[in-house]
Amino acid sequence: MLEKPAPTILLFACDPGGANALLPLQEGLEKAGYNLLWFGKNQAFDLFSNAGIPVEYLSVSSASAVHSNAVAHSLHQLLIATTPQIVITGTSAEDDTEKKLWEACSQQNIPSVAILDSWVNYGIRFSAFPVSRMAEFEKNPELTYQPSRVFVMDEEAKRQLCKIGIAKEKITVTGQPYFQKLRNTMTTERRRWARDYVRELLKSNCPNSVEGSKQRDILVTFASQPLSQMYDIDYLGYSEKTIFSHCLEALNEASQRLPEGSKITFLVWLHPKEVAEEETVHWFEEASHNFTSDRLSVCIGQKIITKSLTVWDLIVASDLVLGMTSMMLVETYLLSRPFLSVQIGLDRENDFVLSQRGLGESVLDSLTLVRKLSSILKDYDHFDSGHQLDSHLCQYDTAIENVLNEVKEIICSLTPTIQPPV
Repeated sequence: MLEKPAPTILLFACDPGGANALLPLQEGLEKAGYNLLWFGKNQAFDLFSNAGIPVEYLSVSSASAVHSNAVAHSLHQLLIATTPQIVITGTSAEDDTEKKLWEACSQQNIPSVAILDSWVNYGIRFSAFPVSRMAEFEKNPELTYQPSRVFVMDEEAKRQLCKIGIAKEKITVTGQPYFQKLRNTMTTERRRWARDYVRELLKSNCPNSVEGSKQRDILVTFASQPLSQMYDIDYLGYSEKTIFSHCLEALNEASQRLPEGSKITFLVWLHPKEVAEEETVHWFEEASHNFTSDRLSVCIGQKIITKSLTVWDLIVASDLVLGMTSMMLVETYLLSRPFLSVQIGLDRENDFVLSQRGLGESVLDSLTLVRKLSSILKDYDHFDSGHQLDSHLCQYDTAIENVLNEVKEIICSLTPTIQPPV
């Protein structure tokens, strides 16, 4: 009797968040014996490639109606050529390739699964609009594209998806695989190593930066986001550039209230989409070079941090992380490090998940920011390697296993002739 071939799973993502949700599945899916076909686009391709995954670049785009039929044809041909039993994707705010792939799967009766990675912009991920046209989507919030199933972080995400019109039976709470990987990776030993290594890199590469041997030297990291690429400033009331400027001014003022000899390094950590945008990188470089202070230095993280380090290493090495609504702030919370969500100028409802759940504070004016920074930096906890990962946000201890089990069930349900490997 001929041995049955292993089921094929096609995995695809465009955005960094989607790629990060898929990457932790690799080991478990391979151990289970599945045939994995990885495809990526934009920053997701880079993340897959840097992880050592044999990935192909999927260069399709339906940004204009002219290309829409060609994209649909290309995706149909891809599915015919690869014959996957199931397709697993991330979700994207701007690019629509995942959406078109779900549509192609539906037309070929191939189950598709989307793994949600964050608690923001639920509807736009399933609409015909990119996030840069959010105002149009809000006038016509139709969910044009839907996968067969959606795996989400927690019950609140499920409730929100049901609220916007995703059928309850399509949604499964699995937890976020990326958060389980965080928990597995950031051991006490790793945290100690990261703290020392990041400080050494800063001392060598960032002028007048923190020196790990001095008790009062402080590292503050700014978690930037590509808001200017996604929204008009009038939509939110602020951009990453206005918030950075507010933070820089407030840190400079707060630094003057520190004990004599204290220094702050303000490290700008750019989002992967910003790193790819030359104009944005140049703006932050100019802002950094033009700022001078004997107590505060500014540098770009990507110019210093090596590929051997993760964003989690930077977080645990930081004494404080500032940002807006970045996933990096959520990771900071999970790693029990101090953070502030700064949204000065916000003129919409605050949808930052940690603020909504009372797990973090959003600072909405400059005076409060200076006061908060002065208080935190005055009494900051230099480093406590015994901090435990917080579990109040969502369940993630078994997220990877939950996704693997759900995938196995889907494959088992297809037909008796297609079974997962033993």
